[in-house]
Amino acid sequence: MVTYYAKRAFETLREEGAVELTKASNRFLSRRSRQLLLSVKNNYQQRKWGESYPDPYRLIYANPEEVEYYLLSSDKTDYHYAKELENDVRDLYQADKARFRRRVNLGRVIGGDWDKHKREWENHDLFRSLKSVYKEDEQWENTDFIQLCLNRIERGYDSYGYSTKDDFLENRTAYIDRLYNDMKENGYKTQEEAEDDHRNKDILHEVTVNIGRHGELIYNNETGQHRLSLAKILDIQKIPMLVVVRHKQWQEIRNEIYNNGLSEEYEALRNHPDLQDILD
Repeated sequence: MVTYYAKRAFETLREEGAVELTKASNRFLSRRSRQLLLSVKNNYQQRKWGESYPDPYRLIYANPEEVEYYLLSSDKTDYHYAKELENDVRDLYQADKARFRRRVNLGRVIGGDWDKHKREWENHDLFRSLKSVYKEDEQWENTDFIQLCLNRIERGYDSYGYSTKDDFLENRTAYIDRLYNDMKENGYKTQEEAEDDHRNKDILHEVTVNIGRHGELIYNNETGQHRLSLAKILDIQKIPMLVVVRHKQWQEIRNEIYNNGLSEEYEALRNHPDLQDILD
């Protein structure tokens, strides 16, 4: 392994120079430190909850309609849209959204009222616009979300990597159309299965959700908002999701069911996607 990284470093130095090698080294060290911190946190959770603590990298499979909310800012979330946005474009986003950064929180069990800070998915700006395009034959330019993206460009900011309106309308909407048609014709693909799309990466880029105290699935506002929206529109019955954070009360329910079986009190949860690993 050491030889592999030394070879990569030498190739970067030779082909791209010392500056790029330094940048790459810093990214590598930052990534490894996050991985180490996450490993320590997960080891603690494993000791605390025992066998009822789930594998943090295990995907759950749920009906997209079960994701009824998206997460809003609270004192527990560690990424807040409002804090990251420039003042002059804040009005062009749903700035009260927030998330748990998956690379440092994956698998964590967190108490508190963060799961009460949520909004119904029907209010999600991207979803409403995609729904109007694919269900109501609305033109892209007339949707609220696209107008917000174009207004960001007009104010001098990039939107999804595009700095001109023409490029955005020609390329971004075409990408969404391709994604929609692929999902419609070929079904939903995991990141591993959809490797031909350069935007896809690894399991951390699956649709990410959190689970509230009663088992509610809350979108984490980090990856997969287009895929989740389109899966809802196409009425796809099950898609993979990666759980970032579980509420402490939900993990207590998992623990109770794992240790004592599915009692009458929890019978209604029999088909919950995050219980199948312990019920099986």
